[in-house]
Amino acid sequence: MQISLEQQASVLSMEAFNLRASLTALTKVFPAYARGISDTIQSYLANDQQTIPLVRVKIKTKIAHNIDYSAHRKTVIYGPQGLKVTYLEYLEAIEASVDIAKHVHDNQLVPFNGWVTKLLGSPEELSSINHKDILKLDESDLEKAKGKLEKCVNRANSQTNHEYGKLVKQNAEWDLIFEKTNSLIVSYQAVDRKKLLDEVELLNEQLLRLADRIQEDPDTYKASGVTISELAKRCLLMARFVEFYSITGFLLTELSSTVQQSFDAIARL
Repeated sequence: MQISLEQQASVLSMEAFNLRASLTALTKVFPAYARGISDTIQSYLANDQQTIPLVRVKIKTKIAHNIDYSAHRKTVIYGPQGLKVTYLEYLEAIEASVDIAKHVHDNQLVPFNGWVTKLLGSPEELSSINHKDILKLDESDLEKAKGKLEKCVNRANSQTNHEYGKLVKQNAEWDLIFEKTNSLIVSYQAVDRKKLLDEVELLNEQLLRLADRIQEDPDTYKASGVTISELAKRCLLMARFVEFYSITGFLLTELSSTVQQSFDAIARL
């Protein structure tokens, strides 16, 4: 049975602090784990959204303002899969996700790569028991953003047809829905995707290089239990942040499409 990266990280951390098992953790467990992290991160970005279309509003929202809201409140229109809240509430949750995504390159990948570079160039650093917190965001930041999304969407529910009144509380909201949707797309795409991909490629190369050196030259690349544990936790955290960056792009693409389709349906009434 294949175990998850989370389980591997847990096993690695436990073995790293077991003096009799530490050599096994160094020469076998970590190299395999590093390769798994590398493959996983690459898979997250394989189908990443490169360009997200803005919502097109040619005639502003005059059409929506002229619609009888009370008459069409129960009218069923297309919307995001499994959405449980209004568009404006959902946009607030996605805004938190975009804030996370914007930090992935500069405040997560770059400092982590810098640390791994230091470990590669100075093997004695592997034996250190003091490792400062180099990352701006941690697991709690991810969980907070994910929690906001989970309150808004139930992905187990495939429902994409929603009552107009459950997506939009009043016609006047459309102006803000358009403005916020396009603003979030622009903000997300302000991240230099090429730089991010280059940093991910560097991360993959460095992790595999470190794994090879630990496996081939364990006498030089000796690590403390603290270092191995930190490597495991930070590798897993990097994978989760890259995954979240990709997920946020998907959510914005879906949002752009559904907002457009929802409004087009209302405009036809």
